[in-house]
Amino acid sequence: MRAGFLYKIEEGSQEIKATPFRERINISAAAVQPVNQPDFAATWLFDPVPLPEPRKGPGFLLLTAGAGPAMPASLPCEVVDVTRAPQDLAAQYSILRRYLFELRTDLELPLLLLIDDRSRANKIYAEMPPADMLQEDLRTLQAGRSAELSLPFPGRYYTRPHRNYFKLGSAFYWAGYPDQAIPYLEETVRTSPDNWKALLALARIHYEGERWKVSLEHFQRVLDIRPNHADAMLGAGEVSLKLNDLPAAEKFLRKAVEIDPKSADAANQLGLACARQNRNAEAKQWFEKAIAIHRDHTGAINNLAVLYAELGQSNDAIAAFRYGIEVAPEDDELYLNLGRLYVQMGDREKARDLMRQLLAKKPGDPVATRALRELDSR
Repeated sequence: MRAGFLYKIEEGSQEIKATPFRERINISAAAVQPVNQPDFAATWLFDPVPLPEPRKGPGFLLLTAGAGPAMPASLPCEVVDVTRAPQDLAAQYSILRRYLFELRTDLELPLLLLIDDRSRANKIYAEMPPADMLQEDLRTLQAGRSAELSLPFPGRYYTRPHRNYFKLGSAFYWAGYPDQAIPYLEETVRTSPDNWKALLALARIHYEGERWKVSLEHFQRVLDIRPNHADAMLGAGEVSLKLNDLPAAEKFLRKAVEIDPKSADAANQLGLACARQNRNAEAKQWFEKAIAIHRDHTGAINNLAVLYAELGQSNDAIAAFRYGIEVAPEDDELYLNLGRLYVQMGDREKARDLMRQLLAKKPGDPVATRALRELDSR
């Protein structure tokens, strides 16, 4: 056998077939110019992607910066000039555009999206296409055929590809848009009902938005998956307190302390639950336990001081407030509550000195400024 040939040998046969390699092609040397930019083209999305805010569909959404291209009058289209919209709108669509594809890029306007009746983008356009193409795309969307056009050729997946909606939700949350993160986290849970991290994030977002019942539902779903999750147990207890369901709150919080005995937040919240039931001695013990775990836990310090004040133990309340101010000198609430106590005791001068002390720490603080003005006017 000679080099430069492909040989075919068949078992049981004496024949050996030789096929010469194709003739070598010499390629002349030339400088290579790399392209390190995503090549963007009109794209059907395999998984439709929720918009960061609700829009009416099915139809088109055109984002522009000033005057944009004209859309055919026969097509349903909402045109949004981001230079005239709230500033956050452009920031939110910048996040959407950055995380829409794996090759991340900045938002470039104009941007045209085909959206469905669930306010989800189904196709994104790199430039304004002809009117007949837009009309055909809208018909395709309405016929429910958009997913099949998102793939370059027919076939089926043994493991269906899916979009990482959790990553999108996290991007919105950490950019300071928790409510805009909700539709992406909900998509995560819809496709992966056992994703407890997404459920926990939803619970916290709804808690921050004071949507107590919805928050509690999500905390409980986390606990259905991870029964001993300390943060979810604590969250369920805090929400139950907000809903004034004291027996449920105490049950959740005692379990949270049992799971994590070093949780100062759980001890503090349990103290609140006891105080709300007039079990003041027990409440005091839990507040003290929280402070023993974290000496600068301002919530527990303030709660203990308020408890002393309500029990008529003014000197103990003053000592607790003073301790809190010493370990957490930037906490407004400690100054303000101690100031109110001084006023109740008839010592307005000490209240004034306290507000001046706060203003020295935080010049221009509006609450302290207003409180000092009220004290000086009387």
